[in-house]
Amino acid sequence: MPRADDLPACPPKPVVTSKNERCYDIQLITPLFGGGVVPGETDPRFPIRPTAIRGQLQFWWRATVGAQFTTRQQLRDAQSAIWGSTEQASRIQVRVEMLGAASEPRPCAKFGSNPTGKERIVWESPFQNTALPYALFPFQGQSANREGPRVEPALYIQTAKFRLIITPDKIIDFARDVEPALWAWVNFGGLGSRTRRGCGAIKWQQ
Repeated sequence: MPRADDLPACPPKPVVTSKNERCYDIQLITPLFGGGVVPGETDPRFPIRPTAIRGQLQFWWRATVGAQFTTRQQLRDAQSAIWGSTEQASRIQVRVEMLGAASEPRPCAKFGSNPTGKERIVWESPFQNTALPYALFPFQGQSANREGPRVEPALYIQTAKFRLIITPDKIIDFARDVEPALWAWVNFGGLGSRTRRGCGAIKWQQ
């Protein structure tokens, strides 16, 4: 049996190129809550999931390109032809490459005590002394003073950069079928929970 130092070095990672491949460097610009496999929870190993982005793109495709269809069946057929369904595979591949490590998840708040000794929510920086808790109340947790189980405040990720790689099938008209959804997602959507309240906002890095 060969020793470990007798084994040859691994070959370099192959570089796969495609004429249809589109790459976008994207940066997280507001705190990301959720985004993991479990709803409402962050995943430090895979903070940015391609399946979540695909779902976002499908939603924004229906909101933009899908507006041209007059019936629900036409919309369903067109969406299945591009994004796939239970009967057919998607014609668009979505991959994510992290550009460095995302910041470690940390709690948005903690439990302190008031003068009577009861627990109260104390928001951590950068959320304290702002109006942000009004939009982030689902993440504040639940103290032992209220009915029901004690729930710890949610974790969030402050910074992350990644490369979004989209590879459409040759028959897909990227400018017509994908770019409107991609533009809308970056400008009006985001990653994780509460994106309509400004959480998980993103921008392209030019």
